[in-house]
Amino acid sequence: MCLGLVAVWLMLFSTPFGIGIWLDSLHYVSAAESLIDGLGFGRVSGCGSFKPMTHYPHFYSLTLAAFSPIGLSPIRLPGW
Repeated sequence: MCLGLVAVWLMLFSTPFGIGIWLDSLHYVSAAESLIDGLGFGRVSGCGSFKPMTHYPHFYSLTLAAFSPIGLSPIRLPGW
């Protein structure tokens, strides 16, 4: 139990503003959202064309999309 409390404290201390989203995370989250929307495994580019996700591993996006049926979004926006 003590080890668990230390781990929780360490995470809260190490990430006071959350884990953050960087470019890699953007690809994972957008691939999960496109799976949820039924577009396939990839992302929609800035000009509206679908780009298949081939450069990043798939399991994280699949895990994010798997929680959609129970009402959890791949990304939780602050205040929503």
